[in-house]
Amino acid sequence: MRTNRALLAVLLAGLATSGCSGLISSDDPSDGPDGPDNPDAPTEPEDDRLEGAGGRDLTEHWPTIEVPYSQNTKMLSFAQMQNEVQRATGRSWVVDGQDQWEANRGVFGGADYIETWSVDRQPSQQKLVTWRKMAFTVCGAAVAADAGSDERSLFVAVDPATPIDPATATPQIVELFSRFFLEAPSQAEIDTALTALTDLEALQNARQAWRGLCAAYLSSQRFLTY
Repeated sequence: MRTNRALLAVLLAGLATSGCSGLISSDDPSDGPDGPDNPDAPTEPEDDRLEGAGGRDLTEHWPTIEVPYSQNTKMLSFAQMQNEVQRATGRSWVVDGQDQWEANRGVFGGADYIETWSVDRQPSQQKLVTWRKMAFTVCGAAVAADAGSDERSLFVAVDPATPIDPATATPQIVELFSRFFLEAPSQAEIDTALTALTDLEALQNARQAWRGLCAAYLSSQRFLTY
C-alpha cells in the first residue's frame, strides 16, 4: 500500500511539472472561437503547487537519486528497532550483562527529550554499521544459547552446532525467514540461504554459518525499513 501511494504521488508530481495542459491546438483559423488565434480563448491555469516565494522553483536544488523512490525509505524508529529484534530473535542487545539499546539511542535516531526532541528515521552509514554490529552480537548470543540444547528458542528445527545438511537445514531456514519477515520464503530464497550456509560452514563452522544467516536477515533492508 505504501509503495502504491508513493508511486502515485511521484506520477502526480511528474504530471504537475511536465507542462502538459492536455489541450490540442492547431494553426488552422477554422478551429473556431476557442482556437489559438483568439486572444479571448480560455487557457489552462498553471499548476503552482511546486512554486515557492517569488515564483522560485522548489525542485531546482533537489538532489538526483540513483534508486527510484528511495527518498521514501524510512528506517524503523528506535522503539520499533528494539521491539522487532525482540520479536524476531527473542533476545535483547546485551554485552557483558549490560543492555546496549539505551546507550545507542542517539545513534539510532531516538529522541532523549533532553537534547533531541525529534525522531530521526533517515538511513545513515553510522546507523547501518552499528545495526550490523548489533545483529552479529544478538545472533551470536542466540546461537550460543541454542547450540547443544534440548530446549531451543530461535533454532527450533535444528541444532545450530550440528553439521549442515540440506534436508534438516531447510526447515530451519523456513522457520527463521518466516519469523523475521512474517512470510514464507520462496524456493529461490531457500536455495540462496542453503548456499550461504554451506559456504560459511566451509570457511568456519556450522555455528558461525547460522550466526551469519541470522545476522544477514536481521541486517537486511527488508527487516530494517518501514
